[in-house]
Amino acid sequence: MSARNPRSSIYNPRSWFKKGSYNVWCTVCAGTVKRGDAKKRWDNVLVCNKCWDPRHPQDEVSSTPTSENRVPVDPRPEPTDKFGEGLSEEDIV
Repeated sequence: MSARNPRSSIYNPRSWFKKGSYNVWCTVCAGTVKRGDAKKRWDNVLVCNKCWDPRHPQDEVSSTPTSENRVPVDPRPEPTDKFGEGLSEEDIV
């Protein structure tokens, strides 16, 4: 008994004629799917509907400094100088 190639269109039941379309292989599961039913994933890979997954939101987080890393501008008013106010000569000596 000879081994059948699962990618061969002769033995693949999902291979049928559709005018204006053609078969492509899913990069993940190596299944045959019509090009109109295939999707491009976020990493530019052509996959079937079963293997398609959206990009995770954490992938789009930028590395720009956040408010935690930034130094606040003028966080409070500059204190006035109070050198010697309220002191008598006895307190200084």
